[in-house]
Amino acid sequence: MNLIIGSNSLISKALQKDWDKKNIKYHLTTRTKKNYTKNIYLDLSKLNKVELSKEYSTVIICASCTDLDVCENYPKKTHLVNVESIKKIINFYKDSKTQIILFSSNQVFDGEKPFREINDERNPLTEYGKQKKEIEDFALKFKNISIVRLTKVFSYQDSLFKSWKENLLKGKKIKVFSDYCISPLHIDIFIKKINNLIVKRKPGISHFHGGYPDISYYDFAVSVANELQCSQDLIQKASYKDANFIYKLPRFTSLSED
Repeated sequence: MNLIIGSNSLISKALQKDWDKKNIKYHLTTRTKKNYTKNIYLDLSKLNKVELSKEYSTVIICASCTDLDVCENYPKKTHLVNVESIKKIINFYKDSKTQIILFSSNQVFDGEKPFREINDERNPLTEYGKQKKEIEDFALKFKNISIVRLTKVFSYQDSLFKSWKENLLKGKKIKVFSDYCISPLHIDIFIKKINNLIVKRKPGISHFHGGYPDISYYDFAVSVANELQCSQDLIQKASYKDANFIYKLPRFTSLSED
């Protein structure tokens, strides 16, 4: 029996769908009290004491705050979710045989060069990246933790890419950054890698990527338009500099997979 902490994220929903098809048994936590009778109530923003079963084979922590703007504007609140509560969960399972899978990010690096190696020096530019670096440092003390650094997980169920698809299919124009890069990892590839990691029970840090080099959001949108057989003329270039981000964006986001 496995446990997925967090029910609403893109990754969590994809895992649930995949495991349901394969009849893999799992429990699910939610911070919505109305579902408390069906699932396990757990809110990382209000976690005082961890009260979970220690009989789970694997616990995957999907609940987190990944919005860079929110992390920058509310560092204390997001630190509580992304760091402090995760530490409590790790401590709860530290003497058990339970495998903990913890998601980190390419944001722990400064983005000065592509295809970062696992042991490259970390120098996060964003508050989110700093929080991920901190929880990595803590988690590495334990032998039952698998840390997965991710690039941009891609799915048409993600709000951004879903809006791209819907607008392009309707013949509507979209504005996309031409000077900000991602290294897209398709959700289907990600799920296969996670299931493989669960089987191998590999501790320490792993890098997951989709085999793509760094590509601008604009160029990626063009590839999406081509896949959907929509006109590239619907895609308009924009600059992230006009968005007035309060943090510095990394130049490169790709990871070198082990």
